[in-house]
Amino acid sequence: MCIISDKVNNISSTKIFTIPSKNGKRQLTIYSNTVSTPESNVMCLPVPNPRTIRFENVPSTIFNQCHKSFNINKSICNDLFSTFYNSSYNAIIVSSINDINNQNGFILTDKVVDFLKKNYSNFGFILCKLKKGNATYKPLAYSHDIQNSIFCPTKHYYTSIREEMSFDYVSIQEKKATRAIDDWDHEIYSVATPLWAHESNKVQLYHNKIKWYDMPTDFYLDPLVIIRCYEKYGYHPNIDIEMPYQISLIY
Repeated sequence: MCIISDKVNNISSTKIFTIPSKNGKRQLTIYSNTVSTPESNVMCLPVPNPRTIRFENVPSTIFNQCHKSFNINKSICNDLFSTFYNSSYNAIIVSSINDINNQNGFILTDKVVDFLKKNYSNFGFILCKLKKGNATYKPLAYSHDIQNSIFCPTKHYYTSIREEMSFDYVSIQEKKATRAIDDWDHEIYSVATPLWAHESNKVQLYHNKIKWYDMPTDFYLDPLVIIRCYEKYGYHPNIDIEMPYQISLIY
């Protein structure tokens, strides 16, 4: 799930990988999901410390590598990693909420702009164009400065066509923005985070399968690093997830 400006048919298979840099001063976030939207649309990823945001290059197979780093209880978990090559996000960085609607081709609805102003007044944003129809997007990677915690953009806001057509539909935009719980479909991978960030049916193998030599230099780790997998499915509080981190857990 995520923050999407206009109507969607369905959102699923959200995957996020967060890694602190070796010196602990920056965070790398890798993001991907599957979205079906009736028309072209815009997804918003809020990012703290907006003046420090930069796009990064990572392997397109990064979530396959995360997946292979764990033993999977196949009776519970499904392989959802076969279609990451279909398409990719067209993304830009917006460093201020005041500039959110001054980008050609990335126009947001008034309701989602109000939602962003209310919840992320001091944040920057990465705006991603979503294609009409169904697409599983190639992972997007970006980094930014951090201080005390890893930030995962997991708060939801979107208008569901399915719910809009139901008989009990009442202003679905406001319902999505204000309700305390929402439907989750997330796999959140992380490094150097506490044990609670591994609430999963997956057990990591002794050596992770990440091809670190293909990662950005600041995030070049090694096969002995422990990767956590935090799986959230069903209804949970509609919040962003922040995780403390310890650089000592990297070495």
